[in-house]
Amino acid sequence: MRAEYDSRAHALFISVVEGEWDPAPVDDISDFVFVHRDAHGRAVGIEVLAADTTSDDEVSAAAEACSIPRERVLAARDAALRAPDQAVELTFPGSLAA
Repeated sequence: MRAEYDSRAHALFISVVEGEWDPAPVDDISDFVFVHRDAHGRAVGIEVLAADTTSDDEVSAAAEACSIPRERVLAARDAALRAPDQAVELTFPGSLAA
């Protein structure tokens, strides 16, 4: 899992799959949280606007929509917020968003 926080935009993107993908319509989780899917419907990323103030519950709802344990997505968000303007790579055991 890769996360990047843009401190100027206060926006975060968490990539839950590696590589290229063809974009498809985005699922709105809330006004600030979105799940990006590829052309086959597979969840490929989570976008969080106002990432430094968006609630854990909203981010957790995105994790659920991606079928990823919420702790992994929250850990990715927290790591990216602590290391702004650079990519943070996280590896988890198992097959979901490793």
